[in-house]
Amino acid sequence: MVTHTRPKPRINATTKARQIGRLVRAAREQRGISQTMLARQLGMNQSGLSKIERGISVPSLQSATSLSRALHINLSHVLRSR
Repeated sequence: MVTHTRPKPRINATTKARQIGRLVRAAREQRGISQTMLARQLGMNQSGLSKIERGISVPSLQSATSLSRALHINLSHVLRSR
């Protein structure tokens, strides 16, 4: 008997960027940190962080690592956010 499994739906880059952005914004707001404060802490500009949070930009691996450390969230959670 052959069992067919349905392939997992592919998530496009825009959807992934939005998911990551929602996660970052929620974690930042939960900790009561402004975008400006977090951006300074990470050594990036506030507009770059805003683009990540709005899903316009996907953070580099280095930025994702910095974000996860600053916001105390697991990096794999950032990269696998749904």
